[in-house]
Amino acid sequence: MSFDLVVLGIKNFMKEIVIDARMLFTSGIGTYIRNLLLNFNNAPFKIKLIVRSEDIAKEPKLALFDLIKCDDPIYSIKEQFDLPRLIGKCDLFWSPHYNVPILPIRAKKKVVTIHDVYHLAFFSKLKIKEKIYAKIVLNKAATSDKIITVSNFSKQEILKYLPRAKDKVSVIYNGVDTSLFSAKGENVNPDLHTKYNLPKRFFLFVGNVKPHKNLKGIIQALKLLNQKEVHLVVVGKTKGLLNSDSLADLLGNFSNKEQILFLENVTNDELSMLYNKAIALVFPSFYEGFGFPPIEAMGCKCPVIASNLASLPEICEDAVEYVDPYNVNSILEKVKKLLTDTKRRDELISLGLKQHQKFTWQKAAAEHIKIFEEIF
Repeated sequence: MSFDLVVLGIKNFMKEIVIDARMLFTSGIGTYIRNLLLNFNNAPFKIKLIVRSEDIAKEPKLALFDLIKCDDPIYSIKEQFDLPRLIGKCDLFWSPHYNVPILPIRAKKKVVTIHDVYHLAFFSKLKIKEKIYAKIVLNKAATSDKIITVSNFSKQEILKYLPRAKDKVSVIYNGVDTSLFSAKGENVNPDLHTKYNLPKRFFLFVGNVKPHKNLKGIIQALKLLNQKEVHLVVVGKTKGLLNSDSLADLLGNFSNKEQILFLENVTNDELSMLYNKAIALVFPSFYEGFGFPPIEAMGCKCPVIASNLASLPEICEDAVEYVDPYNVNSILEKVKKLLTDTKRRDELISLGLKQHQKFTWQKAAAEHIKIFEEIF
């Protein structure tokens, strides 16, 4: 028997996993999916991806996988009818987000990643349709054979709100692209200042404008700081979000609106440069399952001011200045500190570089593969 036939025979007997990768180019979950897929290239099973048609042209490396096209909107009724048919018969179906199929599917085993249970923790803040969807779909996700989550904080929240998930939850920390989010030194592109009309001195916020991100707290602290030469650069989506803060509400009676620069569609390379140029990242969220920006910033020698709630103390440990996100004066105090205390800035940079190195996508991918193999 020829070598080619032997290889073909081995491939035919490999386990098959189908992955819903339609959120490939979203922030947060998209970062999670993209980086894991890039490290699944030597996985000991056959991978099929459910992808959007438009994403195939964006990412040439998708050609490494068998592809199933699906352009249904996320969280839609249509996806609930189409996914069971598209998933087909396979050994394992993995949903990297909680929007699992409600109807029966032909996968022998099911794995889901629940990054957090914000929709249950802040249930009263949701609209009626969102409440119904979150209750039904998250409870369905909890019936999966295995649940992956991204922090011990999120694990405890899942067990609190979804008791049927007991004994199913495994924690795998996210990784960070250590080659991309790194110190640039003098290599920061000067054209970035021209392109975005960047101020000379600025604090950085990275995230969408949903209330739990607490951008309002930073803006209020900046107002109290009352230093017109110190700006805030906000990187993240401001339009088309459910339950988001309006810019009018965020800015309120802030008199010098030119102090705040909103940037959307920033590339990862540009984001890395912004981290490199910022006085500090300010990340005072009320609720985070993991929180990519603090770890990304640390790799870029950008000091971090972070909330003392949710997963952030677990992920950031002693490498940040902590604030009470409900107390504007607490945020203001740490903003002032990092404006003037160069010794503390240097300490945070050193601690941050060490903390950043703990989170790699290679390790995260290996731990995912191990779970998939154990469940087959």
